Amino acid sequence: MGSDITLSKAVRGNLLSLQSTSDLLTKTQERLSTGLKVNSALDNPTNFFTASSLNSRASDLSRLLDSVGNATQTLEAADNGISAITDLVEAAQATARQALQTSSGITGGTTTIATATGSGAAIGADTAATLEGSATNDLAGTPVEAVLEGGALTAGDAASDLGAAADSFELSIGGDTYTFDLFDSGGGAYAGGNIGIDIEGSQTIADAIATIDGALSADGNGASINGSGNFEITAGDVADTITIDPNTNSTAGFLTALGVTSADTADSTTDLSASQLAADGDSFELSVGSNTYTFDFFDSGSGAYAGSNVGIDIASGEEISDVIAAINTALDADGNSAAINGDGNLEITAGATGETVTIDPNTNSTAGVLTALGVTSGDTADTTNADLAALAGDDLSIDVGGAAFSYTFSATSTRDDLETQLAAYVTDNDEVAAASIDVDGNLTVTAAEDTDSVTLGGTGLTSFGSDLTTTAIDPVTTGGTNRREDLENDFNELLIQIDELKNDAGFNGKNLLDGDDLKVVFNEDGSSSLNIGGVTFDSAGLGLSSVTSGDFDTDATIEATLATLDTATSTLRSQASKFGSNLSVVETRESFTKETINTLETGAANLTLADLNEEGANLLSLQTRQSLSSTALSLASQADQNVLRLL
Repeated sequence: MGSDITLSKAVRGNLLSLQSTSDLLTKTQERLSTGLKVNSALDNPTNFFTASSLNSRASDLSRLLDSVGNATQTLEAADNGISAITDLVEAAQATARQALQTSSGITGGTTTIATATGSGAAIGADTAATLEGSATNDLAGTPVEAVLEGGALTAGDAASDLGAAADSFELSIGGDTYTFDLFDSGGGAYAGGNIGIDIEGSQTIADAIATIDGALSADGNGASINGSGNFEITAGDVADTITIDPNTNSTAGFLTALGVTSADTADSTTDLSASQLAADGDSFELSVGSNTYTFDFFDSGSGAYAGSNVGIDIASGEEISDVIAAINTALDADGNSAAINGDGNLEITAGATGETVTIDPNTNSTAGVLTALGVTSGDTADTTNADLAALAGDDLSIDVGGAAFSYTFSATSTRDDLETQLAAYVTDNDEVAAASIDVDGNLTVTAAEDTDSVTLGGTGLTSFGSDLTTTAIDPVTTGGTNRREDLENDFNELLIQIDELKNDAGFNGKNLLDGDDLKVVFNEDGSSSLNIGGVTFDSAGLGLSSVTSGDFDTDATIEATLATLDTATSTLRSQASKFGSNLSVVETRESFTKETINTLETGAANLTLADLNEEGANLLSLQTRQSLSSTALSLASQADQNVLRLL
């Protein structure tokens, strides 16, 4: 829509000129304030977008430049690490060469005589000779409960025949004690917490015995009138003993009526009698070590045995266990023993190792007795050692300074025998100070001179100490100085420092000496890069290993160690050269990238930067033009005002 104000041609011309000048002035001021002659695509699309592209690439390269700088530092850290590790390897070389030039062995000090001592031995003590009979007879028999038999009773007789009211008798079976009181239920009750036996006129002796049985049966025992018509008490357990009136508080008349006496006792028996073993006049002989025994069997009910031998009574009531107990009594006086073992067989045991047990050494025993005991004339048992018997066919050898000992184990080998031979070995050889087995079976061998070594061997060696080996035990010198050993420690410490230094040679999370690889990208699309392979330069990676005690004792071992150090040095130098070449490439590309960024930024600036001198002159010219345009506009306006004066 057109303007409602009509301007003259002169005014309009001057106004347009003033507006154009104002626009140019604004643009010039913008260029001066920003320093750019192209501030947007409107100013110059070609230059604007070309400059933007150049600046973007320069920015991308700038970011890559940081990564390239980090790569440079990583390579420098690795190179510094290689230099330091090389110094440590050279120090290790110096240590090894010093060891080569130092005398081996200990200088000064005190030498300890060589001793081989075992521990954790598997050899037990010898077992004394034990001779066991066969199972011809089960000598132990079957235990029979204790039975105490009293006098004859008539079941139908009146209970009052046992005594008068208030009479009492006591009885113990094993750990149980019973007190029985007579009372007349027609005339009164018995007092106390005992067991009452009613003797009222209608009660019979059978009733009284039933009352006693009822009390006993509660504990598994019993009382009855047996088949012989006698009062009988039976224990319920073979281990229990029966005792009448254990506290002597019973009434004598009551005990008499029952056919028992105060303190009558009955013990468990067996179903075997002594007469099953032998007849009157039989005999058998036995020797244990240097002691010889002759046992004569006799019946004490019909007569005594003759002579000064040991008499064994086989009268009625004697059991086989009594016979064995009598034999044991005779043997026990000399520290030996006889018993019926868990298998029911006769077992004779010597009291000391080294002794032999022999049945009928003089062949004077009665054959029937030997058969009954399950033995044969001439049966013999010797000291045994199950552990040594298990080594049958194995051997033990000792060498002390050239003095040799050898022992081959058999099924009958014992500690006594081995110890005897070891003692003879010590006696016969001046090189040996001691050779013995302690109470736990551990072998100890000691040299007599501090110049001799102790060497053990044999397939049975470790049975005398689980830690015994065939390695020679040498004299040990203490208190002196082993310079080569000290240098071994110094060498190993240097290897530890190499390992630790390798761990510290990284930069920004990358360690080229610890196996990390590094990729360096040189351009914005990644098409130009450098891959740097990492290495593992700890002691193991360099082919170095710590030395063990004694490795520096020989010159040959030290020479071998020096050879590995030379190889490690060559490896370090070669890798340092590789890293140096890589670093040169990275630094060259870093410089190139910096120059490229400068070129790009300069090119972009050439397209967009304003000439401030030119723009300053333009500003001054435009300000002058603006002033002149304002004056011209004013003059044009005055011409229009002259018309108004005519009106």
